[in-house]
Amino acid sequence: MGEYSEGVLVGDWNEKLLSRQAALNQFIQRKKSNSLLTQKSAKIKQNLLREVQISVQPDGIVRYGDTVQIVNPEFNTAMSSVISHRDVYNVQDLQVGCVLSGSKNQTPCVRNVFKIASLDPDNELYKPLRYGDDFYLITTHDEQAPLYVQSEIPNMNSTMGISKHPRVTLIANRNSHCRWSILSYNKNERDDLINCVVHANVPIRINHSASNQQLALESQHKFYTIFGVEHEISVHTYMNIHKFEKIENAWIISAPEHKLELQ
Repeated sequence: MGEYSEGVLVGDWNEKLLSRQAALNQFIQRKKSNSLLTQKSAKIKQNLLREVQISVQPDGIVRYGDTVQIVNPEFNTAMSSVISHRDVYNVQDLQVGCVLSGSKNQTPCVRNVFKIASLDPDNELYKPLRYGDDFYLITTHDEQAPLYVQSEIPNMNSTMGISKHPRVTLIANRNSHCRWSILSYNKNERDDLINCVVHANVPIRINHSASNQQLALESQHKFYTIFGVEHEISVHTYMNIHKFEKIENAWIISAPEHKLELQ
């Protein structure tokens, strides 16, 4: 069996030493420039978990301009925005293409608080939201350039969620795919409640106007995020054998209940 000379062994050792030193220098440089994955993840979490004040309605009525949370009470999860792992290196805040998930964290913050916006904001601000009205849900991370919650009508080029249902994502420019409406939780009362005001903390259904499918929390489909494992959010109406929507389509517009003090 052949033996390596002393010169060859020393040269190989020096090469490994130089390689390790180069890797260490690269690590130190990336740390100084805050470009390590752990540093970028920490910055994203700091931005997205920044506290946001949500609206308080003394009469419990939801109004255009209110900032609220969209919560599935059956699974105790709040609809939340997520930055994907592949985008962690490139972005530090919400951007076009971010998907929506169902998170157990219900502390009001940038990623889980949304504003109820009118199709005509100049005329509708602070007017009551009514059953059957189309409205937008927009992010609160940037008041001057909010993003809109939307779901595209599936086509051959669409990227579906792991549930194989249309995903819910954020876009910059509003269109017909961004329109949502509130339906009565009880299907039998749906027609009677049209044009009635919507109250916070009351079970409802949220309908995607373009597809006529409902906002759904995918109870059987979860995925990894920088915040942990969370539920997928989609647009799909789950029906039981009696043709009534299931708990995956149960939501409330969550906001603090204001209690009047006795004088």
